[in-house]
Amino acid sequence: MVALFSKKVLKHASCIIAPTKKVQSLLNSYGVNQNVHVVPTGIYLKPFLADFHPDQKQSLLKKLDIPEDHQILLFVGRLAKEKNIEEVLDYFSKLNTPKLTLLIVGDGPHRNDLQQYSSYLSIEKKVVFTGLIKPENIVSYYQIADLFVSASNSETQGLTYIEALACGLPAICKNDPCLENVISNGKNGWKYNDYTDFQKAVHSLLTNPLLYQKFSLNAKEGAIRDYSSKTFAIKMEGIYAHTIAEYYLKTEYVF
Repeated sequence: MVALFSKKVLKHASCIIAPTKKVQSLLNSYGVNQNVHVVPTGIYLKPFLADFHPDQKQSLLKKLDIPEDHQILLFVGRLAKEKNIEEVLDYFSKLNTPKLTLLIVGDGPHRNDLQQYSSYLSIEKKVVFTGLIKPENIVSYYQIADLFVSASNSETQGLTYIEALACGLPAICKNDPCLENVISNGKNGWKYNDYTDFQKAVHSLLTNPLLYQKFSLNAKEGAIRDYSSKTFAIKMEGIYAHTIAEYYLKTEYVF
């Protein structure tokens, strides 16, 4: 039904904008034959680039009951089955790394199941569930973390990945087409396929300060360059101008 509806509606469009190649491929599989431009959705990045005062960090860590000497893996998003957060919990439990906390920011219908699974894995004291956080306060949680992690294969773009990168957080996420050109292996994070990949990525970044600093800088610079609202506006303006020009050429419109 989605394929039929999409094809019927989009056949009237002069051009189509998709946020990722994953969505572009999906539309093509529906039989949408129009030109589909891939333009990642822009984000107003200024709040994510702001400096976070050490006192603010200490205050939030205290509120969350996370020791100041702990490193933090962070997931941000809706706690739903399709996010595959069980895999993150499972892999985290296997790390068996002291002074490491998994911080899960968000709420959703799957939260109770995830908390029970944490208890089953005997990691409930190392995992913090924050519940729903106001959007304007989310940036603080990115700022106290060390790595962003996700095992989801259900994203069409994954804006939380870009928010994390803008905050200088290297990302370790399950390999997925939506991450093409977002996470570059060995540059701003790692796309993993299994636990071995995940473990190596976490260990290399959390035990090598110089490597971490390099990844963090790449993450922030890449987010500003490719995913800011300004970059989005420039790309969209170009597509609109090109589409309008093509229309007038086809209709032989004379000014």
